[in-house]
Amino acid sequence: MGASKAPARSVQCCSLGDREKPPSPILAARTPDEQRRLFERHIAPLFDYKSIKMLSKSPVSLYALGIPPAQYDELVATGDPIAVLRERVRET
Repeated sequence: MGASKAPARSVQCCSLGDREKPPSPILAARTPDEQRRLFERHIAPLFDYKSIKMLSKSPVSLYALGIPPAQYDELVATGDPIAVLRERVRET
């Protein structure tokens, strides 16, 4: 019986909290301009962390994110994979 309750508990632990609030201010943005400003304030700084920069240089890390090896090669060829990743996330 205890095992059947475990998945429900883990889902509850991973809950984003109050369902009436959006999980991110970006989702609440009303205009594309507002989305860009919020991206620059909340998400873009993540790309400046050393750990993120280090992971962006690892083919295995990017492959785990769904970036195939050929695309990784192109990304590295630009000389600044983190800038390319930042731009791709911004466009999404």
